[in-house]
Parts: sequence; structure tokens; C-alpha cells
Amino acid sequence: GVLISRWRQGGPAQRAGVQLNDVLVRFDGTQIDSTKTFRKLLYAKAAGEQAELVVLRQGQEIQLSVTLE
Repeated sequence: GVLISRWRQGGPAQRAGVQLNDVLVRFDGTQIDSTKTFRKLLYAKAAGEQAELVVLRQGQEIQLSVTLE
């Protein structure tokens, strides 16, 4: 997974419910094993598209939906 250590205030991740110190473990069903993997998947999407995220927060997996900008 990838630790979320920062995001843009008021940006898509924050609006979707991602919190600082969450660990992103899946993006649209693909396991995230590095920042490089995450960026590759993210940049393959267009602004306005939806993506399904799974984050690990305090030992619990949480599913979130984000609209990309």
C-alpha cells in the first residue's frame, strides 16, 4: 500500500473521505504496491472519471469513491 501523508485541501481525495495516514491498498480493483503503480493507474484516468479506492484505516478496510479532477 501507499501511505497518504498529504493531499490537496478541498481536493478530490479529501472530498471522497480519504484521511491523512490512510494506506491506499487498491485503486479500481488493482492492488497498490508502490507510489509508481498508483500514479500509473491514476494518470490513465481522465478528469471527471470515477475511481474506487480501498484504504486501510486503523486496521479496517474502507471503500471510497472519488471523482477525479
